[in-house]
Amino acid sequence: MNKIPRFLDYVGNLFNKRMLFWFPAILICSFFISGLCTSRGPDEKASSLKNDLTEVIQGGISDNNWWHANSLDEVRIILSRYYTGILLDQLSQDCWVFIQQPTDWYCQDSLTDIEIIRQDKSQAEVIALLKDYNLLTGESRAGDAKYVLIKTEQGWRICSARYNWPQESEGELSR
Repeated sequence: MNKIPRFLDYVGNLFNKRMLFWFPAILICSFFISGLCTSRGPDEKASSLKNDLTEVIQGGISDNNWWHANSLDEVRIILSRYYTGILLDQLSQDCWVFIQQPTDWYCQDSLTDIEIIRQDKSQAEVIALLKDYNLLTGESRAGDAKYVLIKTEQGWRICSARYNWPQESEGELSR
């Protein structure tokens, strides 16, 4: 009878000493494995990137809040949600001049789809399909644009845009 309690004490001490090593090891492995299971796969990452880029491009095309700006700085702040660099400087100035003129705007542009043609961690090149709708005539036309976006501290921003609209009819101004 004396041997059984000593044996149980020995096994208990051995188990406790081993648990000091194995418990943290098992815990770390379980966190690692659960992290692998919950991490996004390549398709999800591509889908998330496409959503992020689509949101920026759509905003750049359809956000007309700059029409109500009271200063060049205010125009710049609004456009900086979507644009950066030299393009932001140029668009801010052009939009401010447009606001100050007695002009009308009868077109509404929208984004139909995008295709990411090149991308790395800090830059993406995108082809976007656009639709331009004339609010007066009801006519619409399709065009496309090539955007280069860069990743900034604030997120993705457009730094270059090149638009391709079908041949303009006479008397209609090209934008």
